[in-house]
Amino acid sequence: MTASIANGLLGRLSRAQRQPLLARCERVDLVESTVLCEQGERVRHVYFPVDSFISLITVIDAGSAFETGLVGFEGMQGISLVLGVATAPQRAMVQGAGSALRMPAAAFRRELTQNPSLR
Repeated sequence: MTASIANGLLGRLSRAQRQPLLARCERVDLVESTVLCEQGERVRHVYFPVDSFISLITVIDAGSAFETGLVGFEGMQGISLVLGVATAPQRAMVQGAGSALRMPAAAFRRELTQNPSLR
């Protein structure tokens, strides 16, 4: 698998379905402990980890939070957009540094309407 499709979710799309999506992505380096999105905030980007991983953390109150999910090379962070929910249901924090493909949320929503396989 080449670096541009080293994400399992993107790798499952056909070349014709994947290319328009990749054209809207940029490769970014994720630094450990960086918060990509806070719970309750608008999702601004989706991330397709390549060799990094992202913790999904549910915040209960000011002093309590717990990890409810982990996203690695098999998936994406920002999946709530697929369901039409633009507000982040959890905090997304980089747990393992590495690279990812990042796409603006608006571009991802447009791709969802044009790419049935992505849905």
